[in-house]
Amino acid sequence: MTSARFHRERPVIGIAGVETMNDAETLAGQELRVPIDRLAALPPGTFYRHDLIGCRVETRDGRTVGPVRDFEGTVTGSRLVVDGADGEVLIPLVAAICTLVDIRRRSES
Repeated sequence: MTSARFHRERPVIGIAGVETMNDAETLAGQELRVPIDRLAALPPGTFYRHDLIGCRVETRDGRTVGPVRDFEGTVTGSRLVVDGADGEVLIPLVAAICTLVDIRRRSES
């Protein structure tokens, strides 16, 4: 990768050897992955979205909603997809609702 920026909430990256739109179109539909051990460390209180998979979701009074199975949306408008007792539950990933995120306890779910 030679450069990275966001445009309308979507990442735009530069890749060595990909110089034209025609070059880029040959990569359409491909998936870009970064090995977990190569990810940059994040500041305290932040996390990667994939870190949420497996976290247990609880209400403020301690009742279990279920584990996070997936997430949807963009960086500015994400939802947690939770396997609730009565089926799928979508929870907006916003500070007013998700008041505590503890990915260290993920394996306990």
